Amino acid sequence: MSKLTIHLKSSKQLAAILLVMHCAAALILCFLTVSINVKWVGLLLLIVSLCFYFGHTVRLSFANSAVLLKFSDKADCELYTASGRVIDCTVLSSTFVSSYLTVLILQPAHCWLTRSVIIMSD
Repeated sequence: MSKLTIHLKSSKQLAAILLVMHCAAALILCFLTVSINVKWVGLLLLIVSLCFYFGHTVRLSFANSAVLLKFSDKADCELYTASGRVIDCTVLSSTFVSSYLTVLILQPAHCWLTRSVIIMSD
């Protein structure tokens, strides 16, 4: 049974995209005609979101960050986390694949929540 192994690493392109998109959302939020309290809460949520995605998806520093994928001949996938945990998954049909970006949508066994893994060309 042959296996395809993908070692995931940090992506500078993904970091730049996340930073630009979060800044754009913050700029849009500032121009909305809502109370200043709503704007502050929105900005705080954007900062928390940016920090989470940088740690989880870009730097792969969180314990549950995906650091390795193994695909076998069958339709299954093993996802290895930074903490060393191995999760058996199925690749869902909502996965997006292109030449510059791949977003794997994975369904862990015995879990109704899905996980996503972003693979950039760099």
